[in-house]
Amino acid sequence: MAAFATALNYSRYFFCFLALHKKQIAMKNSIKILSLFVLLTGTVYTQSWNDSGFQKYEDQDIEGAITDFSNTIYSNANKEDKGFAYYYRGMCYSLLNKHHKAINDFSATLKVRPKQKSALQHRAYHKCMISNIKGAIRDFNVLLELESTDQFSLYNRGGCFQRLLDYDAAIKDYTALIALDREDVSALMQRAWCFYIKKDYTNAYHDINATLKIDYNNTNARHIRAVIKETTGDTLDAILEYTQILKLDESAYNSYHNRGLLYMNIGLYEKSLDDFNACIALDPKRGSTFYNRGRAYFLMEQYQRGCVDIYKAAYLGHELAKQVVKKACGEKYNPYYFQGDAQSYLFGGGIAVSKRI
Repeated sequence: MAAFATALNYSRYFFCFLALHKKQIAMKNSIKILSLFVLLTGTVYTQSWNDSGFQKYEDQDIEGAITDFSNTIYSNANKEDKGFAYYYRGMCYSLLNKHHKAINDFSATLKVRPKQKSALQHRAYHKCMISNIKGAIRDFNVLLELESTDQFSLYNRGGCFQRLLDYDAAIKDYTALIALDREDVSALMQRAWCFYIKKDYTNAYHDINATLKIDYNNTNARHIRAVIKETTGDTLDAILEYTQILKLDESAYNSYHNRGLLYMNIGLYEKSLDDFNACIALDPKRGSTFYNRGRAYFLMEQYQRGCVDIYKAAYLGHELAKQVVKKACGEKYNPYYFQGDAQSYLFGGGIAVSKRI
């Protein structure tokens, strides 16, 4: 379950944020080409709401731009002018994260121009943001029919397939990307993670090593490699990998947390406490850290401190802590009261399982 949750986190990060970055660039570039379009086509607007809308957009007056584009849409303007207004009003809604309105406007644009790639890309992105993953895949399919080597669509469709847990289809898209660009770090990392989820650790390790040859200090790639090493039982190398990440990024919460668990599992309790303390300094509201620090205190026979942490974890909503805190530390949730059989609740019966994040 922990690996599965991490996979989804990576998928969301690469898919949604790469798409957002590319869309913001596209929106800025589209402003620059408007005057060229007018020059080449000889288009002249009467009471030019579209022109004023573009100017307001460029000046970051998004609400004003929406008003002007809406005036064009609800006027007796020709079909082409309305198509432009729908498209750029959709981009305004994109900036405001109004996903449904953006989807509606890009759909209206596509009724005027069925093969406009940028409108399809924007619509697919916003469908992803509202978790309409199958709808996004349909748009990417159309884009790839228009251009089979469209790297943006291949990458993001692969991300959609990951969201649907169709890792074979995702691997196929990432493989097509890597064939186009052998140094595509994002595609290599995503394919590595798909292989990892499928328990194909050999190919996962191969891809992540290829990534690090291209980008040696990539902390996301190092995190994946650490997880692979941990899963395959190479605990000491996993610890070294997390240590390397922390040299590159002292705020890497997950690396502290995961290394702390590994230290605890091999009996280095003081080191595990140091890592959990670092986690709490970075984010004092995560119940998992208090829960695992509490377990480390119990293993060190510091039961009162352990109960304080288990109590805090339960208060913060940690499910395992809520299950055991009364039995381990007293029926009244008193963190300073210890019952002698607490370790059987915290470490027995499969209740307290190390959770990697």
